[in-house]
Amino acid sequence: MKKILLVRIPSPVGSVDAHTVVQWGTFTAAGSLCGELHLTAINQLREAWCADEPEGQEEADRLPDEVILLLGGSLCFYKRLTINAGQKKHLVTALPYLVEEHLAQDIETMHIVNGFPGRDLQVSVAGIAHATLQAMLALFEEYQLPLTSILTEMQFLKPEPGYTCLILDNDAVMMVAPGHEGVTLNDQALPVVFPDQDQQLPDTLVSSLENTVAETVDEPPAQVRLMFSDNTLAVTTSRVDETSAMLSERGWLVDKVPLKGSVFEYFAGHYFTFRRSNQLLDFRQGAYQCPRRTGRLIRRWWPLMATAACWLMLELGLSVTEGIMYQNNSESLWRDSIKNYLSVFPNDRQAQQAQARQQMSFNIRQVVENRLRTLDTHTPETPFLSMLQVLSRVSGAMGEKGKMEPRHLDFNEATGQLVYEFETGELDTVNQLLEKLNASGFQAKLDNANQGKSSVIARVTIRR
Repeated sequence: MKKILLVRIPSPVGSVDAHTVVQWGTFTAAGSLCGELHLTAINQLREAWCADEPEGQEEADRLPDEVILLLGGSLCFYKRLTINAGQKKHLVTALPYLVEEHLAQDIETMHIVNGFPGRDLQVSVAGIAHATLQAMLALFEEYQLPLTSILTEMQFLKPEPGYTCLILDNDAVMMVAPGHEGVTLNDQALPVVFPDQDQQLPDTLVSSLENTVAETVDEPPAQVRLMFSDNTLAVTTSRVDETSAMLSERGWLVDKVPLKGSVFEYFAGHYFTFRRSNQLLDFRQGAYQCPRRTGRLIRRWWPLMATAACWLMLELGLSVTEGIMYQNNSESLWRDSIKNYLSVFPNDRQAQQAQARQQMSFNIRQVVENRLRTLDTHTPETPFLSMLQVLSRVSGAMGEKGKMEPRHLDFNEATGQLVYEFETGELDTVNQLLEKLNASGFQAKLDNANQGKSSVIARVTIRR
């Protein structure tokens, strides 16, 4: 069974070192919690994990398959930006300029990741300082728990219509309202965010909040949903009551909603839901891409890649073999063609040279067509082409048994006679040829026929 180590660094932690206490739990790939939630310092995390694993396993098998780190809003930021169609086409170029307007620090010091723009031309963006990200990667690598993914938990805060949702956790408050992304505040900031209706804020405070808290809670709904854990990693009852009383005194309608589990489990459930739908913003991208995840991806697709490679090699081998066969066949056919051509036109020097040099660029068909055009007589009574056409048709109709091999073909333009010398297997074939030629409207006469050991060489004169 695949085991996932889910680690959470909650707010208001602003810096991380080996002694930072984190929340962690073991989850299955389906999102089920195995055992209980724990609070452990980072330098003792690997030892605590291995203590829950069965003994007798190898060291590599006792480590988690994935290590996922959830970061609170005090370590990173999350925004949803509205873009136009032109920025959507060039999002990588436009994004730094869009994000820089919402940052107090230099954009070059930040590692920015983004999701896919939606139909409403809104895109999710998260950022973290390079120094912070590099320090966390090195810290977990030092204690032999390399991080597979690093995510901001602010992306899991989803607004509810008609409510400003507050989640109490440790000394921080996470807040989200309809039309605004989530933000993390300290407890001391709540009176500023939710002022008394008659209270006037100092001008300097209003100015400092203009681009931060005030932007996030612009005209929040009048109802507040106060969410907290009252069992695992619970928030004290006094803090919940104090927060609820403060909001009620300032004219806000408060609806207290205890969570089914801890705040950690609340975010863990959202993480596995987002994981299945592939909507996560992960800081391990680009230069920070996890080599373990890349290796797993290669191993997952390796059988398919190996099969495709074998199929391509086999297809290439078959294509090359087929090409070689076609090449050999074409060479054999060319040699047979030029041999037959020279048997009819033995004095063609170009054909003789091409045969001697095996010059296969010599186009026999084109040469024959040129000869036929030049051999055509201008005498209307004795056209050569019509006689040759009849001879070709009659010879082709003799069948395999009456196969004839041409030896010589000569046309006398003055007398209009066509002399055809050929070799065949039987004398009966010669008689059949004469009968078919005479039946075609020509006069065919056998000049001579010499019987050899295995064939007959005959000479026939054909005239109209």
